[in-house]
Amino acid sequence: MGLTYVAPFDPPEEFDEPPIPENSGAGILYFLLMGIWIIFLLRIVILMKRGTYKITQRY
Repeated sequence: MGLTYVAPFDPPEEFDEPPIPENSGAGILYFLLMGIWIIFLLRIVILMKRGTYKITQRY
């Protein structure tokens, strides 16, 4: 009848991932860059509301 034996499935062993070290320098750099980006976007929004921001195509 074609019956075959299949070995029981062994679940893969779980391994502990090493914890990611908290690097304070990277966090400070991240927030500094985000702050600069937000200021840049706010500047563009304010200039657009004033009507002095010109969108130019650059090639």
